Amino acid sequence: MRSNFNVDIRRIPAFRVATLAAQAPFTELGDEVRKQWQQVQRMVPEIHPERLDADIGYVLSPQWTVAEENGNITLKVGVKVSSWHAIPGTLERIEIPEQVYAVTRFQGDRERLSTIYDDLFAWLDRNGYERNTVEGAYWMEMNRLKPVNPFDIPFEEIQRFDYDIAIAIMPK
Repeated sequence: MRSNFNVDIRRIPAFRVATLAAQAPFTELGDEVRKQWQQVQRMVPEIHPERLDADIGYVLSPQWTVAEENGNITLKVGVKVSSWHAIPGTLERIEIPEQVYAVTRFQGDRERLSTIYDDLFAWLDRNGYERNTVEGAYWMEMNRLKPVNPFDIPFEEIQRFDYDIAIAIMPK
């Protein structure tokens, strides 16, 4: 594990995310996430009156179930909204409950991307935490959209990553 690996335990208040599902085999998931992001962005653009945190794009994975079916992994891609008013009905409406999360900022290349999650899970174990697997608990990636939107870069071309990872946790 890298020595500059920092994890912050924090309570994140409840919020709403308008999403679309990105479903594909693992090797194609990055491209599918980007395709669904473009759809969400068209339906709830940065200037939309219900959109919050316009500089963040969310990728969600349920922690209470395996999000894999027939070799495909399903993630939810979306944006935080203040209410469901004026949000297109084609978007899935997810209510993220207030919970305690282990949060770390990931800044790195593809090589580090392959180890960051193992490091985070090992940190949880060493520090007396485990993933919260109750229904409604999500693993979240909060992607910074500025100065460069990572969803605008084809997955096979992106070399540097900068996003926060938040995993709903509970004491062991």
